[in-house]
Amino acid sequence: MRIPGWCFGISGSLRMSLRPGDRMLRVEEGGICGILLPLSLLVGLSIAAQGVVAGPIKAREASAEDRAIDETVVVSESLKMDYEGRHGVFDRNVRVISNEVRIESDRMEIQFKEDNSIGEIRATGNVRIARNTSTGLCERALCDMQSGRMIMSGNARVTRGGEVLVGETITYYREADRLVCSDGGLTIEDETQLRNLRELE
Repeated sequence: MRIPGWCFGISGSLRMSLRPGDRMLRVEEGGICGILLPLSLLVGLSIAAQGVVAGPIKAREASAEDRAIDETVVVSESLKMDYEGRHGVFDRNVRVISNEVRIESDRMEIQFKEDNSIGEIRATGNVRIARNTSTGLCERALCDMQSGRMIMSGNARVTRGGEVLVGETITYYREADRLVCSDGGLTIEDETQLRNLRELE
């Protein structure tokens, strides 16, 4: 069955996948609703999906093999994509899983640019971000793919090792690996880290 590519909505027990070079999204029945995207989702990606192919394909969770080929898996209970408007909405128990980062939220919106690369990601509701040894918690996160900037707001909290950064808004700059906090402060729980920080000043 072929579904028109400009817009579709899915909820319930479906899993959708897209691999690099695919022109179609694959829909699997009996699993969870999701979309499989290249790892470059978090650094900008090119998607050439023109429609959806649905069929009785055996559902499966993302395997180590899936992740080994530089893909990011986006999973949710409900998904609505508008290709004409270049906009996707993932709802309820949204998880983004990749080799570099894991993002969880209640809702996630993805805006695509004219060249079909991802321009912006908005995650809202109980947002949790894990990358390397860092964990971020907030109510809202906005990721600008072109600038590499992520703005976490609403009781934002970032933990890295023994350091805890808390504020209303925390901005992360990916290229510089730098955090900027407004209306908050840094708590250092480890005396060695505090001494190392003083040496850097």
